[in-house]
Amino acid sequence: MPVASHATPNKLPTMTSTRILVGTLLLLLAAPGGAGAVEKTNDAVWRERIETDCKLQAKKYYSVLHFKKRRMFMKHCIERAYR
Repeated sequence: MPVASHATPNKLPTMTSTRILVGTLLLLLAAPGGAGAVEKTNDAVWRERIETDCKLQAKKYYSVLHFKKRRMFMKHCIERAYR
């Protein structure tokens, strides 16, 4: 049996690769830009801002070793912000 060391690897025919390219372009053009995105409500935006602010304050006051203190600080900070 001869060894087929000089055999070329299987390549997609030109027509198939063209169809894939055209299909992908049509899919990108047909899909609306914000199809999956849901706009955040005002309440959600404020909640995120409060949480990130409290997280930054906790990071400033407590080191990584005191993760329980950080967590409690964040919890109380968020509760204070909603009062």
